[in-house]
Amino acid sequence: LFLPAAGYSAIPALRAFNWAVVLGAAWLSGAIVCTGIRLVPRLRFHKWLKRNRRPLGKRAVRILQKVMEQMDEAENLRAGEMLDESPRALSAFPHFRCQAYVAPDLPGPMCVMSRKMHCLLLDREDYDQETLEAIFRHELSHLAPGGERLWGYEDMLAIIGWWNPAAWLLQRYLREENELSCDALANR
Repeated sequence: LFLPAAGYSAIPALRAFNWAVVLGAAWLSGAIVCTGIRLVPRLRFHKWLKRNRRPLGKRAVRILQKVMEQMDEAENLRAGEMLDESPRALSAFPHFRCQAYVAPDLPGPMCVMSRKMHCLLLDREDYDQETLEAIFRHELSHLAPGGERLWGYEDMLAIIGWWNPAAWLLQRYLREENELSCDALANR
């Protein structure tokens, strides 16, 4: 695509107009608007979350601790090895990778990541033990090494390629790929 620069076109109106600057300004304004559209709801959500969250109950904390210890052990397994299923005591001094809260008005469980905070959020605590373990495994896999690899790329793609429909389709694909990758890690 050839864009005529100012002063190099045979048409007088095009000679006086610098198209590269106009297109650059149009792209930059679209990128700024797209950034605002993506950033403002997140800031509002973090503000809402600080007001409406509460710590997990003892039962959920014990399940979370058990899942974290199992996932730590699973990271050291070689291919084909299985975790020992014998019951053992939980660590007296657990090391939690993230904070965990209950926020009753959420549409479902989720993991929230930012530079300052990584936290797991539950919409309710009355899940049965097996379901709660599966939720924690999936959400913790977002925080596991390699689980973060797709976070943020979809936002960068939307901001840089806001004008391109293929970028929006690829963004949707990346979001789905992130969830499938975390499902695979949780099932491992």
